[in-house]
Amino acid sequence: RVDSQRFMQVLANLLSNAMKYSPEDDTVEIGLTIQGSTVRISVSDHGPGIPKAFLGRIFQKFSQADSSDTRQKGGTGLGLAITKELVERMGGSVGFTSEEGQGACFYVDFPLHDSITLKSTLPRPTTDAIMLMVVEDNQDVAELLSLMLTRAGFIVTTVHNSDQALKVLNQEHYAAMILDLMLPNISWLELIHQIRQQPETVQLPIIAISAKIEGGHLTINGDNSVIEWLPKPIDHQIMLSVIDRLISTANVSQPQVLHVNNDAELHHIICTMVKGDCTFVHAPTLVKAHVQLSTGHFDVILLDIKLPDGYGWDLLPMIRHNQPQAQILVLFSGTAISQQEAKVIEATLLKSYISPRQLLDTIRRLVNSENTVQKSKN
Repeated sequence: RVDSQRFMQVLANLLSNAMKYSPEDDTVEIGLTIQGSTVRISVSDHGPGIPKAFLGRIFQKFSQADSSDTRQKGGTGLGLAITKELVERMGGSVGFTSEEGQGACFYVDFPLHDSITLKSTLPRPTTDAIMLMVVEDNQDVAELLSLMLTRAGFIVTTVHNSDQALKVLNQEHYAAMILDLMLPNISWLELIHQIRQQPETVQLPIIAISAKIEGGHLTINGDNSVIEWLPKPIDHQIMLSVIDRLISTANVSQPQVLHVNNDAELHHIICTMVKGDCTFVHAPTLVKAHVQLSTGHFDVILLDIKLPDGYGWDLLPMIRHNQPQAQILVLFSGTAISQQEAKVIEATLLKSYISPRQLLDTIRRLVNSENTVQKSKN
């Protein structure tokens, strides 16, 4: 048994491909056969067939999107690449036969009597699953990128324009962004500029994908210190390697701070105060703090006492269990902290008297203290 929604998408892709290359008023044939323990679904057309020079690249990711024949027929040419990804994730395989001038037959094979679903073949997010954003206006390309990254174990959010990207970035924390340079509403350069204006995303790693790499470098005057460039067609393994490197570099270079506070304005002010010297993740409620503490890794927990759904103190057992390396810095508004409470945290600051230098120095001191403890343990 396969995932019905994804199977219908596979069948639709194969039918669309066959109809695209069939002569006018011709027929497309669908077949179903059982061979031993395998069921085969096939879609055949009577079109021009596949040129021999193209046989080895028929399922290659992104390569078809630039072919002149694809542009003439319409669409992106990514349907077969997406089909292959979906079928393999459901435990099946895909293939084809073709003779030039006599049409083509594409088929998918699935094992019989095997309860295979898309869900069972997806990598399950681990407690340290990494969130990525894909900004791509072409839905076929966006879906293929999402499939590739999800298969690699990432949690992927896909948006199709810059407005959506900026809105979602204000709601969630992402480890990196994959950005196509052809956006419909504003230029990619303006989007990057707006991202860099926000303290929370000033250091967000961005991977730009484009067929015109050198042009991109010239547009931003060669300043690519926080942007990685990948050419089209995209090499799957190179993209994953770049993502891993950028995320690892970002995590090493900056302290990771979880700010548990329900005041979005205060969070923005604090991020502005430290101006990108730390990577901040915002959790406005206990529930969202629980999620971040379960999935992230933090050097410092910037903790407010009063929250909409409880008290910051309630998080202490989970912090000590899930984030034993983290240093806790409590911000308070004037309510006195008891000696007992002071013993279980590393530092306190009074909100009304925080200066940018004091806050940054305190965070750095706590991070250095954590590093010293880690070295002594090693």
